[in-house]
This record gives sequence, structure tokens and C-alpha cells, in this order.
Amino acid sequence: MNITYLYYLLKSTYQNIRQHLVINLISIFTITFSLVIFGLYSFGYLNLKKTLDDWRTDFQVIVYLQDSISQTQLKSLKHFCKSHPVVSRVVYVDKNKAMQHFRQSLGKDSTLLQGLKGNPLPASLELQLKSEVQGIQAVESLVGRIRQQPGVDELQYGQQWLNHFFSIMRLLHIFGLGVTGFLFFVTIFIVSNTIKLSFYSRRDAIDIMELVGATRFYIAIPYLLEGLFQGLIASLLSVAAVYGIYYYLVAWLQRSFPFLQGMVSLTFFTPRMLGGFIILGVLLGGLGFLVSFKWIRGN
Repeated sequence: MNITYLYYLLKSTYQNIRQHLVINLISIFTITFSLVIFGLYSFGYLNLKKTLDDWRTDFQVIVYLQDSISQTQLKSLKHFCKSHPVVSRVVYVDKNKAMQHFRQSLGKDSTLLQGLKGNPLPASLELQLKSEVQGIQAVESLVGRIRQQPGVDELQYGQQWLNHFFSIMRLLHIFGLGVTGFLFFVTIFIVSNTIKLSFYSRRDAIDIMELVGATRFYIAIPYLLEGLFQGLIASLLSVAAVYGIYYYLVAWLQRSFPFLQGMVSLTFFTPRMLGGFIILGVLLGGLGFLVSFKWIRGN
């Protein structure tokens, strides 16, 4: 590509934008609106998934041990649990520590234990599961194998709660894919139809260029650059709008529900996500142009 042609492209793009400023503003507004809707959905999805992932880190399987378990059996059981692929950490809680935790949980009512003879609480292993665990089947497989180990008395892992959690995660993924696809195609439809209006206002100029021998590629490139420019401006505006809503929402939550501080925290997009969001806006502008140009030339 020589300098003369590059200058022509930039000059033609600038002239197109300047001569059809209203239509360009309509296109930019349309893309911005679509991206804001998509950005708000992505923001909600991101924070909901983050909340569920935070809950996932609290997953525990508690293995209650028999009083008669030997040190060799305990060592073997701890090694088995640590080496299992879904276990991230193993904590041993002896009988004395279990009683200490129980007293702390009772608070002022711990005086009820003063007359207790001996320590009826069993020792246990607390297994924290990895955040990568994706289904209840992996947890049940772990529990089934631990039950077969010598010295194990009982296991507790909240089976019903885990079933509900993983069902929610599956629905969230399916819903997320469906909504993302739907918003993408709706955005393309809106953008392409807006750009069609822009083409119709310039149909005479396009026909004249074809009559003097200009190729479709020669004609299309300035308009493609215009579409990419619209997508870039729209994506920057939409990022600013979504951040403004995020900032207002955080301030409103802190002001209206101060007791939630430390319990609920909203996360904005990472720089990598923002870069992808801007690229998406540019691609939407370009793709909307391509769909519109192909449709118009066919009609």
C-alpha cells in the first residue's frame, strides 16, 4: 500500500464522516447502546460468577476419625487425601482442638460444658477442595474412596448444598452462552441496518464511482474504515458508561448498605477484558459494514 493510496483512504474516511455527521452519530449511538447492554450483562455475569467462585473456595469435606485409629493409619489417610487431585489442603484437628473450637462457638453458653466428663468429640481431617472442581461427581468419588480407608468413622460434605451449587453453575454457563450469542446477533442486526441507512444516503456517489471504473474494493475500504472508526468510538463511550454505572452502584451500596462492606465487593473488568471489549466494538463496526455492503450490492 503506497502513501498516496493511504492518504486517499484517510481523506475519504474523514470526508465521509464530516459530510454525513448525523448518520455517523446515529451509528455510533446505536453501537454504543448495544455495547452498554452487553457490557452491563457481562458485568453482572462476571460478579455473579466471582461470588459463586468465592463460595466454591469454602467447600470442605470433614472426615471424622475413629478414636482407635493408629498413627500409621492416620499418616496414610492424610497422604491419600493430600495426593487426591481435587483436594487443595488438609488440616488435622485433634480432639482437644475440636473441643476448643466447640467452646468458642458456644460463646457465653460454654459454661454448659463444665460438668462434662471426658471429650466425646472425635478428631477429624478438614479437606478444602480446589476451585477447579466442576461437578458433584468428583466430590462423591473422593468421599467414596475415603470411606474405604481404615480409621474413618463418618464424613460430612453438604451433599444437597453442593448439588444445588453445581446446578446453578451449569445453568449460569448455559445462560451466559445463550445471552451472549443473542446479544451479539441482535447487535449485528441493529448495526448493519443502521449502516444500511448510511449507504442509502450515499448510493448515488457509489454508483458514480462504479461508472468511472472504481472497483468494489476501492469503493468499500473508506467505508470499512468509517465503520471501524464508529466501532472504536462507540466501544470507548460504552466502557465509560459502564464504568460510570459501576462507580455509581458501588457508591450507592456503600452509602445505603454500609453493613455489606467486606461481605459484598463488585469487580470491574480487568485491563485485558477492557481491551477485548474495545476490540469487540471495532469488529462490530466493521462486521456491520460488511453485512450492509454485501446486502446493498445484492439489491
